[in-house]
Amino acid sequence: MSARFAGRRTADGGALLLAIGGLVAAVAGQAVIVRQPWPAVAAFAVGALLFAWAARRAPVDAEREEMPPTPWPARVAIPWAVGVGLCLIAAVLVYRYAQPTTPHTLWVLGMIAIAAGATLAPAPPIRLAPLTTAQRGALVAIVVLAAVVFGWALTSIPAEVHGDDAEVGLDAIRLLENFNLFAAGWFELPRFHALPTAIGLRLFGVTLLGLRMTSALLGVAGVLLLFTVVRRLWSADLALLAALLLVGQRFWIHLSRTGYHYVDTPVVTLLVVWLLLRVWQDGRLGAALWCGIVLGLGIQTYYASRLVPPLLALTWLAWLPETPRSQRRERLLQLVVITVTALAVAAPLFGYFAHHWADFWLRNLPLPFPNAFVHWCWWRRQESFCPRFRYRISRSSATSTGLIIWCTTRKSSDLFGPTIRTRVL
Repeated sequence: MSARFAGRRTADGGALLLAIGGLVAAVAGQAVIVRQPWPAVAAFAVGALLFAWAARRAPVDAEREEMPPTPWPARVAIPWAVGVGLCLIAAVLVYRYAQPTTPHTLWVLGMIAIAAGATLAPAPPIRLAPLTTAQRGALVAIVVLAAVVFGWALTSIPAEVHGDDAEVGLDAIRLLENFNLFAAGWFELPRFHALPTAIGLRLFGVTLLGLRMTSALLGVAGVLLLFTVVRRLWSADLALLAALLLVGQRFWIHLSRTGYHYVDTPVVTLLVVWLLLRVWQDGRLGAALWCGIVLGLGIQTYYASRLVPPLLALTWLAWLPETPRSQRRERLLQLVVITVTALAVAAPLFGYFAHHWADFWLRNLPLPFPNAFVHWCWWRRQESFCPRFRYRISRSSATSTGLIIWCTTRKSSDLFGPTIRTRVL
């Protein structure tokens, strides 16, 4: 733990005043965004900086002491190396247009070998306080509530089938008829994106129930994953509050009741964060291998999941300076292992897209941030739509800036109370 974060800072009125100032700046930006977009952007930026400054002055509990990284024993390294090799061989076969059966077999065997290495890894004890009886009961009640909210009348609410629902379902049907994960489907998405839906169609039939059931189950899984992440970062009580609020969030209800694959990205993200914390806080080498597997599979789902690996790497590198010098080499080695594992799991997909890389980036190219200049020119021409679009970009930019400043200075922190922390998550 860094010396500048040791202990607990004394609370003062300065943090509260800064937070109020940030809120006033954000409200002012909201009020003028349509008529005066650029002053609104400046107001959002000021608000983000004030929020970050307030977070730095707020009372901070001491962070949990991290377990130092441990060496990689042979019983972990050997299965991992074998698994990576099998996945790479599968990628070569996909690149050479081999029949799908052999690459799929080698790829699955490779992931099984990596998973075996993760299972054989040393398992230090988990240093979390056990849940009380009341907390267990509350968690069960929240899961039941989530199942009801996400699953009740699933075939009739929502009443319509969106075009994206239909496209994902059609890709899933094609996958059931001609199973080949190492190819592209709708909008050049990897066909793996339809695999969860295909499983739902296989289990529950080619119906609306089969189309949407996978999303409902992933929605419940996301609630549980949020609970585990918040519990590790703060406390079980706050984790219960976060899980309960997520169940009632309209965006999460929508994603969990439709046949979209969009729910995949937040579930993958939460799972990666949970595994990341297990590596850093508990020193679990197996969690690093599982993290690589999840990342390798995750980037084959919805496009937004491709942001998770670079965000993980940036977070890892931001935390590295707080690590004692004697442990930094081992931490970097863990990151390398995660990266190699993720690339190996995704290698067959790269073997397919190696023949036409433009298709791999087909949907990513129009994103606003990688093409800021193009969108600036577009704004100049589309003045009627410009204020709304700039409002969305500027609001998210201001919020993200404040969160990035805060996150890069501390792994877990009091923001301004449980409500704010939960809403941010």
